[in-house]
Amino acid sequence: MLFEVGWFSYPILKGDYPAVMRERIDANSKNEGRPRSRLPVFTDEEVKFINGTADFMGVNHYSTYYARIPPYDVGPDPSLERDCGVETWQDEAWPPSASDWLKVVPWGIRRQVNWYKKHFNNIPVFVTENGFSDRGEVDDLNRINYYNGYLHELLNAIYEDGCNVMGYTAWSLMDNFEWMKGYSERFGIYKVDYDDPNRARSPKASVEFFKQVLSTRTLPPLESTKRSDEYKVFLKDQFKLKKH
Repeated sequence: MLFEVGWFSYPILKGDYPAVMRERIDANSKNEGRPRSRLPVFTDEEVKFINGTADFMGVNHYSTYYARIPPYDVGPDPSLERDCGVETWQDEAWPPSASDWLKVVPWGIRRQVNWYKKHFNNIPVFVTENGFSDRGEVDDLNRINYYNGYLHELLNAIYEDGCNVMGYTAWSLMDNFEWMKGYSERFGIYKVDYDDPNRARSPKASVEFFKQVLSTRTLPPLESTKRSDEYKVFLKDQFKLKKH
């Protein structure tokens, strides 16, 4: 977390890179025979200029990894992996998505916003992206389960842990071009037909889920979206909703 998130957030919110980055990169740079560290050193003027200049933390969160320090060097020399010295992996039991890197781990988002609370004096957090990929299914129950689970954990972070979460954005309204994966992985709650020159758009089942959440300001119980035959009953009178 310190090498991934702290790399950018620590200088802005604390005035310098995390101590572990300074220690490891300085040492590795010396061992590489460099005249100075690959990690820049801020002047007093730069620290004064940038420290505390963020109003909130914007967070893109999709999935979670375990991490450990292995008994061998990680990555090529030099590299971010070698500097960090950490090996990451995901549990094979975690439910998959269409993206090989995106496993469904709802408790991860609660852990992450708690990390910001701990490290940055409970800075306001805006979840700027959170979503699930599939192959474009209209009956996207797995996406509904994903959002319901992650939103439940985010509410736990707010109401049980006291995390200062100020906003949330689902990714994405419509299927779109996903970097190197193009149109093969779909994140939208509206299906886009890319074979149609008019790019026809169709609401997926997850649209009804968000309609319910937004109109009632509640989340359905987690058990109500588990079974594959229940996506057909996302109607208001069939949702057994409860206040969180």
